[in-house]
Amino acid sequence: MEHAAFTPYNIQTRQTSGTPFHVQINPESYSVSSGNQHEMKREGVSAKQKPIYFTFLEREPSVLSMELVFNSYTPDIPETKLPNIRDAYRTLRDFLAVTSESHAPPVVLFAWGKVSFVGVLTHLEENFTMFASTGTPVRARVKVSLEGCFQEDLQSRALHSPDRTKIRMVQQKDTLWAISAREYGDPAQWRQIALANGIRNPRKLQQVSQLVIPPLPKEDSSDGPI
Repeated sequence: MEHAAFTPYNIQTRQTSGTPFHVQINPESYSVSSGNQHEMKREGVSAKQKPIYFTFLEREPSVLSMELVFNSYTPDIPETKLPNIRDAYRTLRDFLAVTSESHAPPVVLFAWGKVSFVGVLTHLEENFTMFASTGTPVRARVKVSLEGCFQEDLQSRALHSPDRTKIRMVQQKDTLWAISAREYGDPAQWRQIALANGIRNPRKLQQVSQLVIPPLPKEDSSDGPI
């Protein structure tokens, strides 16, 4: 059976742009979650009688989640020579890292048979379940989540043109590059949002409750420091 793979992806050309990372064992299952963001308001004179109104703000990006199993234990190999299982999925962990070219984590294509999903890796959790006598982990269960960044996954983007200033509420576990991906279709434009909001450390996003999303300039000026 074909093994699932994660491959760097160029969302401008819609083509893969790197070497695929094939999983060792295909996932037993995966889930895709979607949702909408609303603002709740009460209107009326009496607090008890105030009706509740929900104002639609935007569609939240789809999130693909799964658990992968990796194993490096082989009974024919002395335990002192068994490789650390983390080396088996180092490439997958590297998808969380900010690249020097875009100053944002890379966009990744997950493909398995006829199933595909384009997004940014936002979460990776390692659970080590087997160890060699030396203490080296030789088996792991790895949970990963990708946040979608394609228009097919984010229909609300058609309702919010990138040439207009917008206000967005910051959600739990949001990152600047993930917000940039769903607002502009390009995670590398996160600097535009950081500059507009005076954010000097993009990793401390949870200190703000809402963000100004500026229109993209006609000429990209995102190469300068924050």
